[in-house]
Amino acid sequence: MLIARYVHCQPEDLPLVLTVLVTAWFSDVPQPVFSLFGNADSGKSTAMRFLLDLIDPSTTQPGGTLDKDPRNLKAVASVRRVMCFDNVSRIDAEMSDLLARISTGGELLSRALYTDDQAHITELLRPVWLNGIMSGFSRGDLASRAVVVELLPVEPQDRLSMEDLNSQWAEERPAIFAGLLTLTVDVLRKRDSMRPTGLHRHAEFERNLLVIDEVL
Repeated sequence: MLIARYVHCQPEDLPLVLTVLVTAWFSDVPQPVFSLFGNADSGKSTAMRFLLDLIDPSTTQPGGTLDKDPRNLKAVASVRRVMCFDNVSRIDAEMSDLLARISTGGELLSRALYTDDQAHITELLRPVWLNGIMSGFSRGDLASRAVVVELLPVEPQDRLSMEDLNSQWAEERPAIFAGLLTLTVDVLRKRDSMRPTGLHRHAEFERNLLVIDEVL
């Protein structure tokens, strides 16, 4: 598939990537916490930028800093479908719980601006995408919601300049997007007949993955 040119993972991990993309269009179901990790020469930031361009295109920098302040997270959620964070090196217990709540629609509570005793409660249900070399995914709630894909190093003979890569993406993006839409139609048609095994915390994600595995 064309998208494999931009996400240098093992072939058996590609259905996971595609399922993350398709599931991100389901606005009313819990979302996986998607993590791309790999060495410095694996193209993590570039791959994440292209994946975001399919689901949540923006002219601004796609990645942001992982912030524990609920007010800042709410601000990101107000303008983005996908909450994407760049260069994440560690996830502590507090952040792990926060990301788990964001991806499953849990409540975030923060003090109202200019007050001491009023609180604003917001319920988020957003895909959370992380890019980096991380520790901390062993925490149960987050680990059970995570989809972790390791990117392989890009061989020197396969590397392109950013200008050439962007040009190639602009040319191939319509076909990749059309293929993703076709895959989504297959998922919508067949997902209700799939029985999740319970191996992943989110049954909705696993149903979509079973369809995509079957189609591919």
